[in-house]
Amino acid sequence: MMRKVFLILAAVLLLSDFMWAAADVYYTSMDSTFNVDLEDSSRDGVGANGNYSKGEYTDRDIIGIVGVTGRDNNVLGANTYTFTFNLLDYDGRPYTGSGDLAWMYRSVSDPTYMIPFGIEFSIRFTEKDDGTNRTSNIVRLGLRDTSYPDQKDNPEGLESSRIAKVSVSKTGNTTTVTVTTPATWNAFWFDVVLVVPTNKRAEYVNNGTIQVAAKDDYQAAFDLNVVGTDGASGSYSVFMTGYYGVPQPSGQGSVMFTVNQTANATNIDLDQLNENESVSIGKYFYTTKAYRNASYTRPGQNQDRPFKMFVSSSPDPLSNNNSTFYLIHSMAQEGNTSDALRIPFSIQLVSSDTANVGSQTFYGNDNQNSGKYLNGYYIFETTRQGENLNSMTWTDEGSINFVMGKVDKNNLVSGYYQANIYIHLYLNI
Repeated sequence: MMRKVFLILAAVLLLSDFMWAAADVYYTSMDSTFNVDLEDSSRDGVGANGNYSKGEYTDRDIIGIVGVTGRDNNVLGANTYTFTFNLLDYDGRPYTGSGDLAWMYRSVSDPTYMIPFGIEFSIRFTEKDDGTNRTSNIVRLGLRDTSYPDQKDNPEGLESSRIAKVSVSKTGNTTTVTVTTPATWNAFWFDVVLVVPTNKRAEYVNNGTIQVAAKDDYQAAFDLNVVGTDGASGSYSVFMTGYYGVPQPSGQGSVMFTVNQTANATNIDLDQLNENESVSIGKYFYTTKAYRNASYTRPGQNQDRPFKMFVSSSPDPLSNNNSTFYLIHSMAQEGNTSDALRIPFSIQLVSSDTANVGSQTFYGNDNQNSGKYLNGYYIFETTRQGENLNSMTWTDEGSINFVMGKVDKNNLVSGYYQANIYIHLYLNI
């Protein structure tokens, strides 16, 4: 039985499943998704009344905006929308632990280091023929320093007929928020606001509940599913990255890129693979933050897509080491190129967006100037009814497949074979 070990190198993080079945539901990534300073004590949530316009919080504090809109000033009517929020592990798997440790950023390089966080939803709305944004309800999840109630309805003191009926239920690491809209609303959204409770962190460090270290690779994740009685739906997975005790990492403020390995990445039974047969060894995801401007229009099908990805045998995107991919026997001496000690292979990137992105196969000898890449796509949305803003997000996600090359297995030496592959994402503008 022969196996191989892969080391997959990627950039920062985030995984996002953008599956929206109707134009009525959208998700927009905002600043607090990307590369947050986790020492910053000013990230204290939405405040007492969730007042966005008067500075209790700003766009800087928002992880994202998930919303439902009637579009074109159409009212939503008295419908009910269920938002199901699930905590994920730092690498995107369902979190199976319990208690406050579920609400932690964790270091990718050493998950024993943790930093607490919380999330607050400020539920805001507009009404037909009135673009004024108002706050209807507040829902607070996770860890906080403040004593604000977990749920607050009607913080602005509006007539009861103009605010939503909101209920919140929690089971394990899943929270369900149900919103029934008044007949006057034509749009509403959750400003999803990050909380970094520095006093809670100090308390947990002092009592030995957690350890904190200077790291630039902290991350956390959740998914959010939306279902409406009017048929509106959406499903989104969100990764958040941050740093603590170190200078702000460069080049990571507006783009997230992650590779999540499967068990196959470190243990493939090569005896069971035939030539050109493939097996998934991981998934990739990248996204930019949403860029918002009233002048944005939906790109044409053939418009240049600036984010490109390729796989090579070199950590330097401008060099290919003049080397194709080979699995090398773990006991082989350097420079030994015997066919008995090396197995050719290729790597295939397969986008989930088969229609617009497709797939591409790499043999290790490509670089940024080779002209071979997988070209990502975009999400175009209209956000926050009343703001008259459109948003653009460049994104792609998909599978990383190992493809067996041509080899005479009878000539191979039993044991472990291994190789390094490097996945590069670059911006071509």
